[in-house]
Amino acid sequence: MNVSPGSISACLVVFNEEDVIERCLKSIRYLVDEIIVIHDGQCKDKTIEIVSRYTDKVFTEPHIGIGEPHRSVSFEKARGGWILQIDADEYIDDNEHSTIKNLTQQKEIDGFYF
Repeated sequence: MNVSPGSISACLVVFNEEDVIERCLKSIRYLVDEIIVIHDGQCKDKTIEIVSRYTDKVFTEPHIGIGEPHRSVSFEKARGGWILQIDADEYIDDNEHSTIKNLTQQKEIDGFYF
């Protein structure tokens, strides 16, 4: 696996999030190097259709009803040196992009929580 030390993989676990997912994806599309989305079970709305506009790394896992078990699947698929775990109803302000990118480039920092 080729991992670039400062690269960022966004990992999302979603379930029928068509009302909020696009705002999230728009907020990270220029920040991250890849977006990985795990859908918790069969999609019954337009979530996967929307997500497919931003990434081809979209996977459907059996429905569990909670995201945590699927997170490890998304982390295993990630190729970035950093993982951004974000929920569909969250977003990152454009003003924070440079701060986050700068943090991922510093060798003395190996994790960041906000």
